[in-house]
Amino acid sequence: MKNIYYLCVFFLVIKNDCLYAVESEWSHSFNAISDFRIVNDLYETNPLVTEDAISNKNSNTESSTSRLNLESWNDKTNVSTQIRFKYENNQVDNVNSETEIDEFFGEYEFTDELFIFAGRRNIVLGQSYGINPIDVFSDYSLLDRSLNSSRKRIEYPGQDMLGFENLYDEGSTISGYIAPKISFSNNERDQALLSKSMFLSEFNSDFSILGFIDERSGLGFSFTKPQEKASLFYADVSLREGRDRALIRADTSSSVEGDFLTIEGDQKKLYLESNVGFSYAFHTGGTFNIEYYFNQNGYTNPEWLQIKGLILTNSNNVANGVDIDQSESNLNSLNSYLTYEVLRREYVFMRYFSSFIFDEDSNFETTVFHSLEDGSGSLSVRLEKSLISDLLIGLYLNSNYGNSYDEFKLRANQFQGVAYATYHF
Repeated sequence: MKNIYYLCVFFLVIKNDCLYAVESEWSHSFNAISDFRIVNDLYETNPLVTEDAISNKNSNTESSTSRLNLESWNDKTNVSTQIRFKYENNQVDNVNSETEIDEFFGEYEFTDELFIFAGRRNIVLGQSYGINPIDVFSDYSLLDRSLNSSRKRIEYPGQDMLGFENLYDEGSTISGYIAPKISFSNNERDQALLSKSMFLSEFNSDFSILGFIDERSGLGFSFTKPQEKASLFYADVSLREGRDRALIRADTSSSVEGDFLTIEGDQKKLYLESNVGFSYAFHTGGTFNIEYYFNQNGYTNPEWLQIKGLILTNSNNVANGVDIDQSESNLNSLNSYLTYEVLRREYVFMRYFSSFIFDEDSNFETTVFHSLEDGSGSLSVRLEKSLISDLLIGLYLNSNYGNSYDEFKLRANQFQGVAYATYHF
């Protein structure tokens, strides 16, 4: 119903060719892409994931996406829209189709320095490639990591919000956004953000500070400094109120070995999440990024040992025919509690991208997200080639590695392969 409402408004704007200024001359820009994909997902059982939990999940999926971008503007007003039409056919749910309005907002130049906007908008904050601690308007579970870096964070549903940007002569900008949870919006909770961005000439650096109101309110910092002609140092840091995950403890009062209790984390303490990165551009056209990511919300070694012990106990119970129903229920519950983007505290992310891998019309990207605490991780490889000026074909492969009880091997989806073709209109 919300999407139908936005589509009606969208077509009214196009038809009448105006917004707030009927007599102004309007200009338009339009672009679109059409994308066809074949996706193979491989789910595997492990000590945490039972056969029943992944039954019917291994499948080949055929999908197509059309993305339309339209921008209309005059002297004072700008209207931007992004709509995705998605179609999917898989072996499990058969045919699904949906329309997603990622963005539809109007921006008005109130003065030469002050801009105000209203509508659905996709706000992207920070610059980290791996995990971005200050990108507070995003939900990483909604990101399609099979998309390349030019599309991954762009093809994402925005939030309904009001906001402003105020520019200052010295080069700084103050921005504010408020995204309330209201009946006709897609906002799941109330959020607000106020930020100031500036250029620190004495350090030759860009710096931003932001404060935000959310389920876990806090402060954020972003910093970028060119080191030499071809290198860049950057950092994204947040301090947020309250731990984002429950503590899991063995229930010593239960008669079933392997039962557990969940305890809410400290909701008054500030928890640090940071990503510090370095980028180097080679003269051959390649770029290398390395990032160190720390998340204080993650499970400590003692906490993780308790969780691994519970997984081991319950999986042994199932294997030995002891309290099978309760133990399988415990494993499913543990699996639902361990769905965070990361479970531990320390990671390193590495990325290499080359725009000239075979010829000038092809590119190559590989990434590694590696846990420094148990040595498990995720490895991805992407190859893309332009056949003609507007047609791109690609192959994306992602696989997890590690030992049986390590973080990334406890995840159900162990491999994904995607072949795709994208046409730009």
